[in-house]
Order: sequence, then structure tokens, then C-alpha cells
Amino acid sequence: MKKLTGLILLTLVFFLSFETNIFANNASLDPTYFSQDEITDEEMQKIEEEIAEFQANQISPFSVGYNGFNYLDGDILISKSTSSLGIVGHTGIVSGNGVIHIRPDYNNGHPHFMTMKAWFNRFPSTMVLRYNGDRAIPVHAAWYAKTYYIDGAGQSKTYMVTPNMYNPMKEYCSGLVWKCFSKGADFKFLILKDQVFNQPEKLIEPPIITPYDYISYRGYNGFSLVHKVAW
Repeated sequence: MKKLTGLILLTLVFFLSFETNIFANNASLDPTYFSQDEITDEEMQKIEEEIAEFQANQISPFSVGYNGFNYLDGDILISKSTSSLGIVGHTGIVSGNGVIHIRPDYNNGHPHFMTMKAWFNRFPSTMVLRYNGDRAIPVHAAWYAKTYYIDGAGQSKTYMVTPNMYNPMKEYCSGLVWKCFSKGADFKFLILKDQVFNQPEKLIEPPIITPYDYISYRGYNGFSLVHKVAW
């Protein structure tokens, strides 16, 4: 019995150390600390074709927004213009006339609103992901970003990557975007669970989501890449 109790205590100590120490020590990193490798040439070719198809099917050319492109509420911005120890990536959500995101070097690590110009000055290499379905979903996600993370209780959250999408006190960039859709629009962006023992792959709610997950699993969730800048 004593051995069992000791084993349970040791497991709890290990988990708490894993969450509070490992992630805290890497708090300067974006969630791509867990991400995949760089986008391959083959995938980039698909992205180019996807964006070209989107632009060809527009009724009128974009003429408002920033630098000739119309950014809509709920667009997800994914950038590779940050790095630490060779790890890249950052994510934000368009809301109103700017972007809501969280990073340890902005607003003392709390959620932060920045203009489109400020975003592209800091993150010049950016892809734009847009939901293809009911416009109410991204609009509600953008509304939640503003009313909760900037004007509401979520403004007190501080930056830390944890293996818990529902941590009440901590937040990270791609987790913030995920929760805007989940809580604001009742829409959960899912990822593929790794195939194990020849079992079929299945979509699951992610314990952790990275910026590149939004690119990798966009098709499964009804999103398309519609624009890219300096990528």
C-alpha cells in the first residue's frame, strides 16, 4: 500500500513539474515548440494553387483592408516570422480593424490587440486562413476575441503553453484562437489523432494546438488558405 501511495505521489509530482517547469522554461517560445517541420515544397505548391483558385473566384477584387487585401472578422493569421532556438510560428485572429493574439513580449504576456500594420511590421511572413461555411461562425469567434480577451475576464490570462486547452489562467497564441471558435461560435477545430496499431485515423479535440496545425488540418475543418504575404 505504501509503495502504491508513493508511486501515485511521484506521478503527480512529475506531471506538475512537466506543466509548470518545462512549459514555463519555454514561455518565450510560441506553441510551435510542439509543431511539425517546415512546410514542404509539395505542400507549398498546393497552397499556391488553393490561394489562386480563391482569388480567381472572387466577384470583385479586394480593395479595402490592408495592402489591397480585405481581411474579414475571424480570419486566422499564421506567421513564421518569429523564432527561438530555430522554432517558428505565431497565430492571431482578425477582429474589427486589427488582430488579437497573445505573446510573452506583448502587453506583459496578456492578450493584446494590434493593428494590421503593426502585425505585418512584426510578422511580415503571414498566411491567411478563412472559414468557408456560415459567416456567423468566424464573426462570432472574432466577437468573442474582443469581448472576452480584450474587454472581459480573459484579459487577465498570462502566456504559457500547457497541455490543457481549458486552463483557466494560462493561454498561448494558437490556443486563444481555438477557444475563440470553440467558446464564441460553438465550433471546434479538430486534428487527426496519430494512427496506432493499424487503427483508422480519427479527428479529435487537440490537447495542444500549434500554428501549423491550422494549416495542416484546414481542409478537415472547412477552412481554406486565401492569401499569403512574404512566405
